[in-house]
Amino acid sequence: PLSDTPRQQAAVQDLVLQLERESPTAAPARSSLLDGTWCVKFPAFFGPGLIDSPTRELAISLYTGGIKPGLLIQLLDKLPAPAAGALSVDKLTVTFAGGGGSSPSAEATLEGSVLGSAVSVTTRSSLMAVSDSRLRETYLEAAFMGNSVPLPQAFQVSRTLIVTYLDDDLLILRDESGVPEVLERASLDMGAESWAPVEAASA
Repeated sequence: PLSDTPRQQAAVQDLVLQLERESPTAAPARSSLLDGTWCVKFPAFFGPGLIDSPTRELAISLYTGGIKPGLLIQLLDKLPAPAAGALSVDKLTVTFAGGGGSSPSAEATLEGSVLGSAVSVTTRSSLMAVSDSRLRETYLEAAFMGNSVPLPQAFQVSRTLIVTYLDDDLLILRDESGVPEVLERASLDMGAESWAPVEAASA
């Protein structure tokens, strides 16, 4: 599950910096290569602040927007043992469509469990390329366990995504926080058993 990835943080960060210097795709934010479904292999984890408040992760999430499994994992780590053991963050997939066109969009689905029962949360958003490497994402709709609700105008949060690396199989994104998120293109026959977190030993 995604909750296994914090211990791999240092090794993955080094690899990310190397890859970003060698991105092979020109104008990645406008590229149709973005289209398709991607699995988050290494979510964005935030370093400790000067004061490690128990609400720090919630504040960062509100500031930067978006579904952030890394923040959820860090928040779960601060909960008392019984509560932390009842919750898990297992998988996040993101599907981009319309890359390079006039109305690109994104759909993100977070899967996990609460007290042993599977749960899922999905957000749907519009995308707009504001430069060759930057996308403006605006959230339009949310769904919990398949029940969709359009977001009122006041809750249609926007954020900027920076595409720092893109090839056929790998995507690296950063938002205003500057913390990278690593995604791998999903195979056509992707199933739960085919997903596995990045192994630091492969560095």
